[in-house]
Amino acid sequence: MLTEYEEFDHDVLAVLKRGDVEITFVSSPSASLDGKNFSVVSWTIDKITIAVAEEYLNKDIDDFIVSGILSTVGDDATEEETVNAVREHAIQLFSAKLTEVFRDAVTEVDDPLKYSLDYALDQLLDEQ
Repeated sequence: MLTEYEEFDHDVLAVLKRGDVEITFVSSPSASLDGKNFSVVSWTIDKITIAVAEEYLNKDIDDFIVSGILSTVGDDATEEETVNAVREHAIQLFSAKLTEVFRDAVTEVDDPLKYSLDYALDQLLDEQ
């Protein structure tokens, strides 16, 4: 997960780098994603933007992170051990879950060209 960004827009969840491709995850109401948990919203040669439904983020991803952290500290952990585990594992687990979301979202795309702004503009100009 990229950490050199000082300030993200409040809708940006994270930015991951996979090779030369930068993947930006943004939050979105599920209604704007046609009820899906996540969806690719733009795709260029070196950048992909994936929208993650706020409901999915608040339930499924949070549950994944919490259960991952709890499995590392155990039931008899002190408050200090729990806080340290959260610091140590939360970002790793969040990154792992977003990597899974990325893989699943990209798998659902039949034609990446449809998600290109340049392609959409060309299509609009061709219609006139």
